Amino acid sequence: MDTETEDLAPEIDLRGELSAAFEADAGSIDTPAEPVAQTAEPTAAERARDEAGRFAKQVETAQSIPEPTTPQAVGEPEPQAIVPPAAWSAAAKAQFSTLPPVIQQEVMKREKDMNEGLAQRQQQAERFNRLDSLLAPRRERFQLAGQDEFQAVQSLFAAQDFLERNPQEGIAYLARQYGVNLASFAQGQQGQAAQQPMHPVIQQLSQQVQSLSSVVAQQREAEAQAVQSQLEAQVAEFQNDPKNIYFENVRGEMSKLVTAFPSLSLQEAYERAIWANPEIRPLLLQDQQKQALAQAEQQKRAKADAARRASGSVTGSPSPGSSPANASPAATIRDDLSHAWDAVA
Repeated sequence: MDTETEDLAPEIDLRGELSAAFEADAGSIDTPAEPVAQTAEPTAAERARDEAGRFAKQVETAQSIPEPTTPQAVGEPEPQAIVPPAAWSAAAKAQFSTLPPVIQQEVMKREKDMNEGLAQRQQQAERFNRLDSLLAPRRERFQLAGQDEFQAVQSLFAAQDFLERNPQEGIAYLARQYGVNLASFAQGQQGQAAQQPMHPVIQQLSQQVQSLSSVVAQQREAEAQAVQSQLEAQVAEFQNDPKNIYFENVRGEMSKLVTAFPSLSLQEAYERAIWANPEIRPLLLQDQQKQALAQAEQQKRAKADAARRASGSVTGSPSPGSSPANASPAATIRDDLSHAWDAVA
């Protein structure tokens, strides 16, 4: 008898606890629990119990707590691509985009400094070439006179300064140097002045023709300069486009194509030239292969994402933020206590 009483002690204690729970929750026993949109509450039979047989406190799972998301920046401009130096080879230009942006900017700064220095040297060389072309035919005469180029130019400027300071003495000095008789020279000038002058009408027509010819020549020159400036601007814009990094490498081929086929545009001539270039063609084929691989990888990821979404919808688990329309009403506290009473009865 004592053994049976001991065996029924836990059951009697549990019945007492359930009765007390019924009485304590009498005021709110019919109040339904708030439905949970994302995860369904476990039933009374499924809820865990502690060592004393009471229902254990539920702990929210990590899945029910949405992870914070970092909002993407809106309106941030994408970094502008840097065009590689025009003088680089095609192979070097193809690898330029793989360099870090800091290295790209440093390379372009050094390239700009070198180009500016080279432009200054070219200007100096051009001035020297023009002066040399002027002095070269007279170099032998300078040597016969016992002068070098510097001394000869210095003598010419000294004579010009003398004429500007004192024209009469300067002309007399030059006449003596070159053996000119100024008296006979003056008589010859008077004889030419005594000749019959040109008819005023003919003289006026001649002046008008010269004026019109000058205007026409200026207009033609202005139009030619405008067309040339427009073409140069188009070429510069095309060259600075990051898509046309091999322009400088195929400039000669493009010029030949445009000359042979005037109807070709710059883009068409560029495409033909780069694909015909034996150095650039393999690089273009490599780029096409990389693009094809990247596109295939993107399609593969898209298919995998679609498969994961499909598998999630098949299991019937609600997506985050959704409220199932056909979900069963949540169990009340009375339902939980009734299930627990039936389980120990």
